[in-house]
Amino acid sequence: MLITNLFKHWTHQIFSPGTVLREKYEVFKSVLTHDKKAHELMAELEEIYHNQTKVDIKLIEVKYNALSVNVSEILTAFSKMCPS
Repeated sequence: MLITNLFKHWTHQIFSPGTVLREKYEVFKSVLTHDKKAHELMAELEEIYHNQTKVDIKLIEVKYNALSVNVSEILTAFSKMCPS
């Protein structure tokens, strides 16, 4: 998988540098989107914790899973931006 990503990255870099720049920009925008959502979810979880709000454990599980998905998407996007 890593070798395939590296080969694709360098092939695009050599033959169409404008395409690589556009792809990196799109990936960077997705990083910002997922980062914003992750921070919102962390703030919601902290608010529940600090205010000692009584909530169903399922709500915590849903928010935590959404946070995990967003962090995973950020890491995936970083590997697309710089595969090495």
